[in-house]
Amino acid sequence: MKYSSARTGWRPAFDLLLVAGALFAAGYALAGEADRPMLHTASYAPSSSLMVRVTLPEAAQGDVRLGLYDTPAGYNADARMLERTVSVEAGRAEFDLRDLPSGRYAFRLFHDANGNGTLDTGAFGLPTEALFYSNDASDLFSAPEWEEASFRLSDGDFAYEVALD
Repeated sequence: MKYSSARTGWRPAFDLLLVAGALFAAGYALAGEADRPMLHTASYAPSSSLMVRVTLPEAAQGDVRLGLYDTPAGYNADARMLERTVSVEAGRAEFDLRDLPSGRYAFRLFHDANGNGTLDTGAFGLPTEALFYSNDASDLFSAPEWEEASFRLSDGDFAYEVALD
């Protein structure tokens, strides 16, 4: 039985494409970041905004601190994806968080009445300053679970109204 190395029809063109593709891939892998050709097209990255409006007693002073979480692990470890502090003015504080990718989030906020930057606690570790978790989630002696506090943020704007006493 004899084998022929002669190729006919589309096969030589296909082989040429394979060789060209392999050479391009090798050059791409060896090229520095600045030398790499742009192969991707512009993509649409949907973004959302989250507005959190906090109402307090008119005479309230200090700050309101908000921590935003985007994963259950971050939430459980108190590793915030972002943190914001807003001064209380006339019994109100507002957080305007923009350009957030769509996904699941949870937040925790508290009224830092004395401005020391931490949530003050009393006997048995219970908070002495007003504390709120998203979805109005609560547990008696610990932070609520991610499943209770998290919410889905889709494209567009989302607003939360929170009343702290």
